[in-house]
Amino acid sequence: MSKVVEEVRSGLTWRSFSALLYASIVMMPATIYANLVAGIGMGAFLFPAIGYVVAFLFVEIARLSGRPLTKQEVFIIWSCSLVATETPFVGTVLHNYYRSLAPITWAFNTNDGRPLPLAIPDWFAPPPWSIVRYTRTFFHPDFLIPSAAFLLAMMAAGKIVDPALGFICYQLYVVEKNLPFPSQIIAAETCTTLAEREESKVRVLMIVTLISSIYALLTYFIPFVTDFSVQILPIPWVDLNTSIEAALPGASFGFGTDLIIFAIGLILPFPTVIGMFIGSFGTYFIGNYILVKLGMFQDWRPGMSITLAYQRSVLSTWAFTQIGLAIAAAAIPMVIHFKVIARAFKGLTRLSEATKKAGVLPLKIVLPLFLIGSTIIFVLCAWLTDFPLILLAFLVYGWSFLASLIAARALGVSGFYITVPYVTETTIITSGYKDIDIWFAPLVIYGGGAYWSGWFKIADLTHTTKMSYVKGHLLIFSIAWLFSLIYMQLFWSIAPIPSVMYPATGIQWPVTVITRSLWITGKVGFGSAQQLILGSFALGTIIEITCSVTHIPFHLMSVVVGTLTPVPSVLICLFGGITAKVLIKKYGMNWWSTNRSLIAAGVFLGESMILTMSVAATMIIKALWILPY
Repeated sequence: MSKVVEEVRSGLTWRSFSALLYASIVMMPATIYANLVAGIGMGAFLFPAIGYVVAFLFVEIARLSGRPLTKQEVFIIWSCSLVATETPFVGTVLHNYYRSLAPITWAFNTNDGRPLPLAIPDWFAPPPWSIVRYTRTFFHPDFLIPSAAFLLAMMAAGKIVDPALGFICYQLYVVEKNLPFPSQIIAAETCTTLAEREESKVRVLMIVTLISSIYALLTYFIPFVTDFSVQILPIPWVDLNTSIEAALPGASFGFGTDLIIFAIGLILPFPTVIGMFIGSFGTYFIGNYILVKLGMFQDWRPGMSITLAYQRSVLSTWAFTQIGLAIAAAAIPMVIHFKVIARAFKGLTRLSEATKKAGVLPLKIVLPLFLIGSTIIFVLCAWLTDFPLILLAFLVYGWSFLASLIAARALGVSGFYITVPYVTETTIITSGYKDIDIWFAPLVIYGGGAYWSGWFKIADLTHTTKMSYVKGHLLIFSIAWLFSLIYMQLFWSIAPIPSVMYPATGIQWPVTVITRSLWITGKVGFGSAQQLILGSFALGTIIEITCSVTHIPFHLMSVVVGTLTPVPSVLICLFGGITAKVLIKKYGMNWWSTNRSLIAAGVFLGESMILTMSVAATMIIKALWILPY
């Protein structure tokens, strides 16, 4: 019998668009408040909690009306809800302004002896003496140029360059390399099960969702509503650093408590999980201990938490090895398998009718989009600064392309989105450029093409046209931007940011500002940066070539993901992988192949719903607290 090919359909309808409007108007305040109060977004590893909740709500409304949503509509609702509730533009503009006001910033001086706030360009943020400090409003001329500069760069990168790179990464890693993209499988299974409601699948999904919800009530809901005065399990991990530091100074160890990472471990290939464990444990447990013993981790102090040890060790040493390994993990396979790269680009030049109907853009459109968007950023940064044009071109055209390839390969192999740290900072420091203006230029480079390739993979699995996702994304973005401006202005009008009303900003923003100020004023050491980058690149090259020649089923990228992930997160992921092995042995591979994605999806759905409820309850409690009675 021939296999019936399911028709690819658009998911952007008036029903799905109505759900996105609901997310922007009703759910966006919750995401803003969660970030200001608790310092968290509403999702994890590309799967926004808000999206799951909105999709679940509208699935039930449509079912009760007698016109169930299609899986294509569910996918658009779920995926574009991330866009409908995001506030990067307004939040970043306000954070930039805080840099010129933070008291700690005045402790840093530039090379010519000026306090750092006095050297910050006015095109980056309003000056410290601006009246907006007291009026707390975005609607002032002092915000016009900073907002316009950042918005232009963000639009060019996020809405032109990244979608273009997303199509290239999709063709390379989804079509040609056929990487598993394990997290995207979970998402597609959730959308399909919610829409089609096959009884056996719904039963498994709901049972796991219930179990996950009970666990999330203990880990998230109770701490949130009690302002973290009652915390049954630490979030996101149990920190055991102080328990082992006497015997193993510098080593980081603990156990993760987030079930979502456990769920990812359930569906990852076990060799990938082992590679991640090797990378993380070897770096932050064994590696940090060796650094302390050799006197190379001078920032380490007894009592240092996992978070702080992670940040400081990456800043001082591991960032440079991560850069070298990540470049090797992305570039060397392309050199070894150059025919695959050629086929990927050739495939984008000769699209079949079915591929065109699925919404894939040809190379003659994708490549100009990448060049146009990158050129906008290049010209803007060249106009605002005097940074060497060759290095600027490397960052804007070269690194943005390579960063997307690295992140997309990592996403396809492990399900984790990664960002290789401090590449831009390393380039600026080693360039010898003395002016600080480049540190504030809108160099929006973060490998966003991987995001889009992941969504395109889910579109394939749910038989949704990719252009319906692109159109939905771009359409709701303009609306979300307007509402984010309105809501952020309201929160800022209620109380200063940072303030006791928004505690996370008072904790996290100063740390971010201090770290950035250290880079800008040259306080970060770079003595062995070049050697570490080249050495780790050489090591990664040897590993990739060896595995390719001997056909060992091992991905260096899984190790790279591990080096970018704290030990507790990798340990709970490993526990998920071991659990999968146990379930396979007990129930058989057929049962596991049928249900593993449903089990993981139930974990995501249960935690997402409770997390959203936690934020809503916290908002209500806080709102009552500020009333005058």
